[in-house]
Amino acid sequence: MERYWHIERQPLIASLQLKPGQIVLDAAVGTGLNLSAYPEGVSVVGVDLSHKMMDEARKKRVAADITFKVSDMCNLDFPDNSFDAAASGFTLCVINDPVRALAEILRVTKPGALIAILDYCKSQDPEIQKWQELISDSSSQLGFPTGKSKCDRTRAISF
Repeated sequence: MERYWHIERQPLIASLQLKPGQIVLDAAVGTGLNLSAYPEGVSVVGVDLSHKMMDEARKKRVAADITFKVSDMCNLDFPDNSFDAAASGFTLCVINDPVRALAEILRVTKPGALIAILDYCKSQDPEIQKWQELISDSSSQLGFPTGKSKCDRTRAISF
């Protein structure tokens, strides 16, 4: 995944302006691509549905204190206002209910918390849409799983 979708995670995590002692949610932590960007002194709770993905994440060398928990982003098992910040990368595009997932992230973060989302969606530009559709069609021919990508999200997500 990192080979084809490499994006520097440091700016994403730096945008959270984390301070020592803060607790951050890494929603859909996956294989831990964000983890090395978290600073020392911060506690990170990485949630994901996949034990195997989190097993890969556990192998990462990180400065922050990391805890892993199996959890569904649409039904996070945390009390309201539990986290000082939250981050998620390339997740909303592949889940069935991104609005519900965002609502859950908002619920479990404290009022005024910074939330960093790295994702992709279908462009509003018709020329770029053509390329996205070509890539989508080609990926199915190359054996990528079908029905997993939700790259056709053209609507704004609102609450």
